Amino acid sequence: MSKKKNSNLKKKVDKKSDLKSKSKNVKVNVKNKPKPIKSKKIVKSKKLVKNDVKIDSKINNNIKNVKTKTKTNEVNKISNDVKVPKIDIQDNNNKSDNGKEPFFLIKPVIKNRGLDYLHISLIALVIILIAFIAILSTFHVVKSVTSYKSCPYGVSNSICIQPKYNSSQALSSAETYIAGYSNLNSSLSLLPYYIDMNKSTVSYLNNSKEWLVVFPYNDPLLNEQYNISMLLYGSNLSLVEPFTQFIRPVSVTKNKAVGNGAIDLASHTYCNTTTPIPTYFITDPYAYDSLGLLSNVINDSKAFNNKITPNYYFIFTGYSQSLYSNYGVNKTQLIGKYLSCASTQPNFGTYVQNLNKIFSYTPLSNKTLVEEAIKSGLNMSDMSSCFYNITSTMNYQAELAKYYNVTQTPEIIVNCKYETIPERFNSTVNYSLSKLPGAK
Repeated sequence: MSKKKNSNLKKKVDKKSDLKSKSKNVKVNVKNKPKPIKSKKIVKSKKLVKNDVKIDSKINNNIKNVKTKTKTNEVNKISNDVKVPKIDIQDNNNKSDNGKEPFFLIKPVIKNRGLDYLHISLIALVIILIAFIAILSTFHVVKSVTSYKSCPYGVSNSICIQPKYNSSQALSSAETYIAGYSNLNSSLSLLPYYIDMNKSTVSYLNNSKEWLVVFPYNDPLLNEQYNISMLLYGSNLSLVEPFTQFIRPVSVTKNKAVGNGAIDLASHTYCNTTTPIPTYFITDPYAYDSLGLLSNVINDSKAFNNKITPNYYFIFTGYSQSLYSNYGVNKTQLIGKYLSCASTQPNFGTYVQNLNKIFSYTPLSNKTLVEEAIKSGLNMSDMSSCFYNITSTMNYQAELAKYYNVTQTPEIIVNCKYETIPERFNSTVNYSLSKLPGAK
């Protein structure tokens, strides 16, 4: 009986061992969990139940260990075959012994060298931020320049200052006041002809609501340059103050001092739009240094060749009229008539020079005027013909002077549009020529 029991027990052990050996050869599928091996039912006697339970429990534990090891080996084998970078994440349920939270393991982009993805992302972010800041700074500069251009007269309380008139209108108004000085009977009458309008500055004084215009002035008497200033009301551009050292102009018209020694006659237009352009030298023979200035202008006109057509007119203003009581009208005006007839002849310049040598601001006799004409090489036959119509000629010249409002002499009209003085003849002619259509 005991042999039979031992035989049965041995069979059970062998069976368990067989199962154990089979479990070692089982290949575990990572994806599909292996099914547990079911043991066949074995009929046991009641006496062997207790011992069988113990043996079965031991065998089952061994089988479980074998299964676990087999799974681990298979997973490791698969993991070793896969060589792509990965991120290992610990499960929350599998915390370390120290109770630390899960962490990321960052693998490098290139094995053993290079930057990881996190650092590349940070570098890219820094580059983007730098570019964004550069764009913002550029935008700010452009905005500032635009603000300056849109507020040329400054900013007050964060608002652009907007005067009623602009700087060009203020300068134009100042030019009319400057031109008004040409009618003064003093050295101030030279002011409009020696102002350098091209270098003038115009500023708006917001506190006083006035325009400040500053002109460089080349004083011909002192041979010095200095600035003169003028204040204009911002509301109507009328004159507040001229210059501290000057008086106000006697009269103000729409004529403007435009620089280069020229005054733009507002109510007149060009006689010619192409060359030659006419020039009119208008003077009273008894005006100070009139014959000397006339001689200079004759010589200067030659330098312009065929670009101008010189004309010489003689009128009798206050200088001549002051001599009427002592010398009579006819004798006083006689020199003007001889000069007018001689002006159409080629040797007119020589005649003026010879008269200027003997002239002392008193009337010359008819005999002296004829002798100097012959001496200068004038055609006396043409002179006699001219004298037949001299009265009408002199009247016409007086009317033209009146038309251009010539009150002080000598005075020159260039192309019927610009007025100047003999000393500024060349610059005014050049300025007038530059304003012709097609002029470079």
